[in-house]
Amino acid sequence: MIAKDLFHFLATCPGVIGMTVIRGPEVFRTGTGGICGLTVIAESHISIHANGTEVHVDVFSCRGFAVERAIQFIAEDLGLQKYRMQHIERSSEL
Repeated sequence: MIAKDLFHFLATCPGVIGMTVIRGPEVFRTGTGGICGLTVIAESHISIHANGTEVHVDVFSCRGFAVERAIQFIAEDLGLQKYRMQHIERSSEL
C-alpha cells in the first residue's frame, strides 16, 4: 500500500457514502514504516492505517450511511482479498 492509494481512498470514500468533506485528505508516513491518513467529514471522520499487509479503516459518522456500500467500496478500492469488519450502531441515548 502506498501513500497515493491512501490519498485516493480518503478523497473518494466520502462522496461514495454521501458524506461532506471539511478537511483533507491528509496522509502521513509513520515512524515504523507504515502510512496513515485522515479525512475530516462534517459527520465525523474517515481514517486509515496501513502497515505491511494489514490495513485498518475507520468510518465514523454521527449520521447513518449505507454500511454495505462502504464495505464494498473499501474492499474494492484498496484491493482487499480478505477482511474482517465490525459495525457498531450509534445510539442517540446517553
